[in-house]
Amino acid sequence: MKKIFQYVAILVAGFSLMACDLLPGQSKGGGTPAEQKEAKSGALSASNKEIEMKVKGGQYILPSDGKENSKYLALELEIKNKSDETVRISPSDIDIYNPNGEKVKLSRVSDYKHGFETIQFDNLSAGKSLSGYLVFEVETSGKYELEYEKKIYNPKQKIKGFKLTIDPAKYPNQVAESKKLAFDYLNTVFLGGKAKSKDEDKSSGGKEDFVLGGDLSQNESDFRAAFTEDFKRKLHDYPFTDDEVNAFIDSYVEMNAKRAEISYRVTQYLPNAVVIKIRPKTISLSRTILNHRKAFYEKHRSEYANLTEINKAIDKNYADVMTAGLDSHPLLTTESEYQLTFVKTDGKWVVEPDYTYDSIVVAFEGDIS
Repeated sequence: MKKIFQYVAILVAGFSLMACDLLPGQSKGGGTPAEQKEAKSGALSASNKEIEMKVKGGQYILPSDGKENSKYLALELEIKNKSDETVRISPSDIDIYNPNGEKVKLSRVSDYKHGFETIQFDNLSAGKSLSGYLVFEVETSGKYELEYEKKIYNPKQKIKGFKLTIDPAKYPNQVAESKKLAFDYLNTVFLGGKAKSKDEDKSSGGKEDFVLGGDLSQNESDFRAAFTEDFKRKLHDYPFTDDEVNAFIDSYVEMNAKRAEISYRVTQYLPNAVVIKIRPKTISLSRTILNHRKAFYEKHRSEYANLTEINKAIDKNYADVMTAGLDSHPLLTTESEYQLTFVKTDGKWVVEPDYTYDSIVVAFEGDIS
């Protein structure tokens, strides 16, 4: 009888051990399961005995090679090594699943010049941390799941992975609103601040995140100086005074602000750099001057003794009538797109001139050069 009780005790103990091993939430490596936490700041975090991963923030971006109508979410991650040994960090250990449980392909986006980089392969020393972005395309509404798990199995290190629930709806999408930067810049520098936006995305109201920086007054002065130089070079046969040229530029800019048609297309949007392509249709001066010159010559060539005199008269006559038809002159149509690059500096957005900037100046001169 005593032996029977001993056997029963052994069996009970064995079943107890098996039950403990099967309890939900127990780690196969002996650790406790990772739990998602949310700090007061809104940052999400989860950890195991090796690393802690924190989602510090996020926003929608548009990579330079991204699809224009797609939505790309960039999560800003911070990974800290909690262990006493160097840990190998690999983006392949991080997976994203959409609300349907389908694995989502991660996008590799790097813009070293403007401080944007996705998580890369790295060795992280004990107690140290690193930061980087995780970018993926959001195609389905609902909550996504970030799963971290070592893909290279090491029998000596049985480390449990963890999961984080990501709600894409929590993060701002200001890609379309960034068109305001291009509208405000062109309006300030080339249109005398008198243009009115026809697109709600480009209106200034409530868009405090898109404030222009840099010396806009100097940019405007440079434009007017270039306009003056090109105007005098184009109509070089008559000695226009500075007052005459300035009066024409004032009239042209004011009418262009009313009539110009400009399309905007965001081709890259990152936290610190935005690229916007523009296609402006402005009042054509090259065609206006050409038509005027031809008509005046055919009508009045017999009235002048030589070519020098008639050319001088042509330019003088144009000076007298140049502002009269600005409201009806044809618009200059171009198939080309020009690029404006804005870089965030001290909280404001500054234009970074590139190879197309001179072409923008020419376009807003009516191609008079």
